[in-house]
Amino acid sequence: MCSMNIAAIVLLANAVSVDGVCCCWNADYTVYTYDGAGATVNGVVLKEDADGVVTIPADWTDIPEYAFRYCTDLRKVLIPAKITEIKTSAFLTSGLEAVEFAAGSELVSIGQQAFWESKIITIDIPSTVTSIGRWAFYDTPCANKDIFQPGNGVENCEIVRTSATAPPTTSSKTLIVAVGLGFAVFALLALVVLLLRKNKSGENEGVNNTENEMTEGHELTEIQREEIEGLEVSV
Repeated sequence: MCSMNIAAIVLLANAVSVDGVCCCWNADYTVYTYDGAGATVNGVVLKEDADGVVTIPADWTDIPEYAFRYCTDLRKVLIPAKITEIKTSAFLTSGLEAVEFAAGSELVSIGQQAFWESKIITIDIPSTVTSIGRWAFYDTPCANKDIFQPGNGVENCEIVRTSATAPPTTSSKTLIVAVGLGFAVFALLALVVLLLRKNKSGENEGVNNTENEMTEGHELTEIQREEIEGLEVSV
């Protein structure tokens, strides 16, 4: 396999611009060769390692148009948190198979044709993404392109996690525990109130029964009334 050179890129005034691409046609478009320029940022060569992995510099804020176009030896790219945009055709017709974003990614936009004809099958798209351009994943190995959505973690063309099923952060776990304890305390208090009301109702019922029994015990029989009335008449 031909030794691939990454696109030559420079960082100017916090914006990244492309000096070259991994390969190109000659003047009359008869020969297609690697340009040999490599990728240089402030004098530092940016090149894939032996495993085909490229790490984007931490001070970049975007990956520019056509930056890694035709980089067929590229297999994986590590993208730092500060990247907010992957621009048009950034990885067009490259050998890229996997994209890994740093924790706390601030990515907002994936440009049109960003991964067109790449080999991408694994990517964890940050939930912060609000725009995915037309044909961003066109002609890639995964048959179902709908899997490439914000918040979806895709591995080998399968969704393995979403923003809803992703492991909660420490703060989220704390919140879940707090809410759980709150419901438990509420349920316990409700049970206590119910028992107290039931006990109070039982006491009232007992008092009423006792009063009825006392009243019934002191009621005069018909014979007793007649005797009393007879005594009153005699007197």
